[in-house]
Amino acid sequence: MMITADSITNGKPHPEPFLLGAEALGVEPGRCLVLEDAPAGIESANAAGIPVAALRTTHPDEVDGATVVLDSLAEVVARLRA
Repeated sequence: MMITADSITNGKPHPEPFLLGAEALGVEPGRCLVLEDAPAGIESANAAGIPVAALRTTHPDEVDGATVVLDSLAEVVARLRA
């Protein structure tokens, strides 16, 4: 299932997009991981109770509140494999 803007009533920074995604997967939100590059997405994931790996791409200086801040998707993959 894909969660799109048409699937939700409240967009980011509301937690609905991520909560609906976790529900669709049948997974508790705290067992998910959000990859984000925007402040509203980081806020949304935090409100949903989901850890956030923020990427310093689109908004490199606006990653406050992320669980971890990384420079690239390659770094995400490397950490997941560690």
